[in-house]
Amino acid sequence: MSDGVPNSVFGTSIALVDGDFRLVNGDLALVSGTANFGQALQIIVETPFGSDQINVTYGLDVAAIFTVAASVSSVKDLIRLNLVKSLSADNRIRQIDEILFDDEPGFSALAPEFAGGDPGATARRGHVWHDVIALTTVAGSQQQVVVSGASP
Repeated sequence: MSDGVPNSVFGTSIALVDGDFRLVNGDLALVSGTANFGQALQIIVETPFGSDQINVTYGLDVAAIFTVAASVSSVKDLIRLNLVKSLSADNRIRQIDEILFDDEPGFSALAPEFAGGDPGATARRGHVWHDVIALTTVAGSQQQVVVSGASP
């Protein structure tokens, strides 16, 4: 994710490592700015839709995606639709411009850390998929964030 937007736009939260709080000298570690924004988007993707008792419209409906879709193309379309729906709830996002999967042209250039993945993994159960999401923030900046999810 690129910087260039004041931290106040993306806020500050508790830093998470593999879903757990991180401690620094006995205190909760914090994450700010674009790192906080990326963490928040990943949490939305990792949260099953409807599982948050406070906000039942929060999360990504991965179960519906992989129980309804039959082809790789339809799985990817449903993931894209669900990502747009879920991420649009974040008031820091003005617009989602593009979503690229790890098996699509251009992904490797935007997310080299995930290059050489498993093309077509989005359609097989038990595999992790990665997306680069290009978006425009409410501050007008262009951002790219990589999110990952797993098929059930």
